Amino acid sequence: MVDVLLKEDVKGSGKKGEITAVKPGFWRNYLLPNGIATQPTAEFMEQLRVEEEMKIAEAKAKKNTALKLRDGLQMLSFTIRMKAQDDGKLYGGVRPQDIVDAVKSQTGTELDPKTVDLPSMDKLDTYTVRVNLHPEVTASFPVSIQRGK
Repeated sequence: MVDVLLKEDVKGSGKKGEITAVKPGFWRNYLLPNGIATQPTAEFMEQLRVEEEMKIAEAKAKKNTALKLRDGLQMLSFTIRMKAQDDGKLYGGVRPQDIVDAVKSQTGTELDPKTVDLPSMDKLDTYTVRVNLHPEVTASFPVSIQRGK
């Protein structure tokens, strides 16, 4: 068996950055010619460590940005105007895109409609909407549905 350092995930052998033992033929005929693995040298290990630190720093920066956005959104309330019957029941439903448009028009912040978690909005009222800004950060803010259009 030959010890190699994987540059990419290899099914059945290991993940990127792992030192794993493989058969000499697999190393010589597949991993080495395709540039998928290398001998575990100190300089390559250092390069992997630096890349990992950069990923961690980037993830931390994204989380901090999401936290700032959450704090900003939670201080605001948004209003959406919809057509409604006399008893207050909406003709059409409120879509995540409607929430995204309201946030963008009021704050200039672009959100992804897929991250918006809507409660059942079927009448004129004020609802609390949740938005997943980051896997660890969720913002919730009030949205008022009023008669209009």
